[in-house]
Amino acid sequence: MLCGRDLWESSHVVSAGEVSVCQVCVEDASELIRGASVGMHQLVLPPRVFGTVPDPEAPELVARAVAAAIGPEPEEGWGASIEDATELRSYIHLARQRFSLDGASGEVRRIRFDAADAAWVLMVVKIGEGAGGIPFEGPVRRIDGRWKVSRQLSATMLARAGIQIPPAA
Repeated sequence: MLCGRDLWESSHVVSAGEVSVCQVCVEDASELIRGASVGMHQLVLPPRVFGTVPDPEAPELVARAVAAAIGPEPEEGWGASIEDATELRSYIHLARQRFSLDGASGEVRRIRFDAADAAWVLMVVKIGEGAGGIPFEGPVRRIDGRWKVSRQLSATMLARAGIQIPPAA
């Protein structure tokens, strides 16, 4: 299923080969297209949300934390969106030196809230305009009232870049 819903959760699906799109995604895409301006070439569906949402702003705040964690440079604020950012800063800088991450962005495709302060995300890291993206899954946590990409998810992304971080102390 394109959005991650189980087939039995949808009353209608459209299938082509191994890809299925549920009725909710079709309806959301139709609404997005109707509301788009003429000059818009790329439209992105909001993330699919599962579980009990702890508060109405939580999905948007999770998506913002992921976007900020992947975004430009530490001086522009990603440190506040990553668990243990101070400790991981040098590893993240190393990844940015190894790979050109100009224009990199993080998009959340799916959020499953497990608890009031914990969620699991499926996200895609895109490098450059029109790029397909690299998928990652992992936890995000609300720490001191702020949603942050977990150390575990950061470690998974850094490992894909060939950088291993030490276990948490």
